Amino acid sequence: MTFMMSTAFVEGWIADPQFVKKWSGGCLKDHSSAMGGICLLETNDTNTEGTSNTAINIYGASGATTDVQGDDTNRGVLTYRLSEANFDALETAWTDMADWDSGTSTQDGRCYYNYLDTNSLLVDTTNAAMIEYLDYPKCTQGTDAGDTDSWYCQLFLPARDQQTTGYPRFDTPGVITGYYMASYIPNVENVSFSKTS
Repeated sequence: MTFMMSTAFVEGWIADPQFVKKWSGGCLKDHSSAMGGICLLETNDTNTEGTSNTAINIYGASGATTDVQGDDTNRGVLTYRLSEANFDALETAWTDMADWDSGTSTQDGRCYYNYLDTNSLLVDTTNAAMIEYLDYPKCTQGTDAGDTDSWYCQLFLPARDQQTTGYPRFDTPGVITGYYMASYIPNVENVSFSKTS
């Protein structure tokens, strides 16, 4: 996926910046059950954790480069289980969470990952008590030519009487809200985070 925007929005003046996959992704919230829902974000080797010169950390250099460093190695999907209250707080993370790079006073989409991480909502896939397909989805990367940026995830949903917080049924008919998060687009909230029901 390629995301184009004005260089004026990016620290370090990266010309023609590319979409940063790490910590970008989406969520589904089940309004009808009031049991919350699930978020899936990509992880990889891109250095999105720098606290200074962040654009240089991500793109490798300032100036006219378009390569996101490390975005094609050690790729995976992070799974988060959220309550309805967690979703309410996620929606205000742009305002409520501290700027990741404290030296710039510039908020960006990493605030959504920061909220999820700070509140320990990650499903620990190394914990033997967590079961693939039930607690977290089985995700595989697209293998067709030109489709390496797609993820295909399968997850079994609980029966109606087995729903718990973070484990909704997503029953039909019902109302579901989908969220989209882009991890590194400085200063533009409505592009970094959007939702639709």
